[in-house]
Amino acid sequence: MGTCSSNSWCGRDPDKLFSYQTVRVARVNDRRLGLLHYGFMVLILGYIVGYSIIYQKNYLLRVDPTGTVRMSLLKPDEKLLKATEELVYCTTNTQPYNTTDQHGTVHGCVKQECLYYDADFVQFPATEQTAILASTRVTNKTQTMSAGDRCNPPKEKDCEFTGPSATFFIAELEKYTLMLAHTMSAPVVGQHGIASKMQGRLLDTDGNEVNPCDDYKAWGQECPKNQPPGVYVSIGELGYNDVLPLQTLLRAGGLKDGLDSYFDEDAKGVAETMRYSGIVVLLEIMYDNTIGYNTSDTRYTYNVNIVDGAEFKAEELTSQDSRSRTLLDRHGVRLVVVQTGQIGRFDMQVLLLSLVTSLGLIAVSTTVVDFLALNILPEKGLYAKYKQIETVDFTDLRDELEGASTNTRPVLENAHSESVKTHIMDEERGLSNPSALLHGHQEYHAEYPVVTQDTRDRSY
Repeated sequence: MGTCSSNSWCGRDPDKLFSYQTVRVARVNDRRLGLLHYGFMVLILGYIVGYSIIYQKNYLLRVDPTGTVRMSLLKPDEKLLKATEELVYCTTNTQPYNTTDQHGTVHGCVKQECLYYDADFVQFPATEQTAILASTRVTNKTQTMSAGDRCNPPKEKDCEFTGPSATFFIAELEKYTLMLAHTMSAPVVGQHGIASKMQGRLLDTDGNEVNPCDDYKAWGQECPKNQPPGVYVSIGELGYNDVLPLQTLLRAGGLKDGLDSYFDEDAKGVAETMRYSGIVVLLEIMYDNTIGYNTSDTRYTYNVNIVDGAEFKAEELTSQDSRSRTLLDRHGVRLVVVQTGQIGRFDMQVLLLSLVTSLGLIAVSTTVVDFLALNILPEKGLYAKYKQIETVDFTDLRDELEGASTNTRPVLENAHSESVKTHIMDEERGLSNPSALLHGHQEYHAEYPVVTQDTRDRSY
């Protein structure tokens, strides 16, 4: 078992245990390695310039935009509406009202009376910044305070409003048109815009562009183009705000049966459609001015997401006096708008940062070629001879120099320097002799021995 001392750690030389490896430059005259190295460099430079800088546009300073949204509903022209007798969910229709769930099971649904209300009644509340409720089912409760004068004001525990109620569907809500007017602002990069001056599109869940006029074709009707005046159904056309029927949003969100799609069963096991329960729809407006190379051309994309299993209801209370009131219990399409995206402009600092970060990949080409040369290729042993060299033990050398007198120390240092030069020249001559390399270097190294501690001492 080895002893432990300053020059030996349990039989191991600390200078070799904590040896330092540094880079040695060697010119290897081998076309395979050279072509590999330059090939990797070309690929990396192509990635940096072609993909990272040009394609991904990593020279742009990108920020998240903010904005505002204004939405309003409009009742369709009476020529576009059907009679309630033709609507399967209305009580005046004699056909069964069915819906099919995700497993293909057909369920019977409850019909309601259908009424044609205008948009002022259907939309609730009248104004809201980023959301809107389009009512599909409304329960009108006309209530009065019970117990007469004893509950005026209601100071007793049993005082409560009671009264009759009536439930009805809004007829053909799908044909009500939604107007979207929105703005975008990114002051950090100096970009601003309004929807009527930007091109846009609506995508479905599969990424396909949706045309609102296709719904009118499915209804056997002409797509409104300024009919009635002011109603121009379009998405992303310059000079116009976006106007589209609610059915287009539902179709883009993946509801092939629209509001009559299956939602769930109530506590009594009766199936409910989305027309009955209400749904939550997230409308994402994504702005982007990096589609091309003209950052002044900002475009937007609508993406629709139907929140699975989320019904929506809101109550509107109107009080006439302290003893009577009207309560409207609304279920419907809750449309919530979220504005997102990336707006960018050219920034030299971002470009330089991208270049500095990417240029570090060039070192990868040298690392890969070194690995192949030293570990994979058949001549890996020969490549290692050119690239790797082991020095003398510098601890022993320092000990010897410290023990020398003032007069002999320069002599010893010069002698060691000459020995190192001779050793390097011998190595280079040996590495330039192919026959010696191919025969394992045995005869050559007998003629030019490597300087070890013993031979170094003799040279001094």
